[in-house]
Amino acid sequence: MLKQHLRKKGYVAESVKDWELILQEVDIFSPDLILLDLTIPEHDGFFWLTKLRYLTSVPIFVVSAAEVDLNGVRAITLGADDYIEKPFNIEMLIAKIGVMLNRSKGINLTTRLIEVDDISLDTMTSDLRYLKNNAHVKLTQTEMIILKLLLININNTLSKKEIISGLWDGNQFINENVLNVNISRLRTKLESLGIADRLITERGRGYRFIDEK
Repeated sequence: MLKQHLRKKGYVAESVKDWELILQEVDIFSPDLILLDLTIPEHDGFFWLTKLRYLTSVPIFVVSAAEVDLNGVRAITLGADDYIEKPFNIEMLIAKIGVMLNRSKGINLTTRLIEVDDISLDTMTSDLRYLKNNAHVKLTQTEMIILKLLLININNTLSKKEIISGLWDGNQFINENVLNVNISRLRTKLESLGIADRLITERGRGYRFIDEK
């Protein structure tokens, strides 16, 4: 179920197929983040946490149904980046994953300048620049927040509800119809820079902004 939710959000999610070959499968897949359930069939979950931390430096989230605070302490001590106790809220977990991935990729969510590939967005002035041709365009506050949300979630699909929620957090109170209008205006401005093809509409799901291939 969790894997399906992650894939719906645009993540490439895989699960271990052979518990005796965990390290080999992780090495082949080369993930950006690992979710490790302590109740896996083979060996002790802490055993695999130690092995995985030795193998890779990517963030590791440990998941456990055990209602023992010491499990969390031990997991963090052995190198886990976060400890999540079952039952958990899937949307909250996915949000944590997104934040952790952004941190590990060096994206600062509070920074004034957001730079992805040759795109630079100044969140203070709402100035968007495409560095390849040194072209720039001025965005409205609403357009800027929409693009900011898409850039910090680069390659991942955001639902209309998530974007509207982000706009409300930025004191921009809009509904779905107004969002559609702003997306259209943003796309026109991206077109003037020659990068409109990177704003993808996922019908029935939402929008995503893709990096330069």
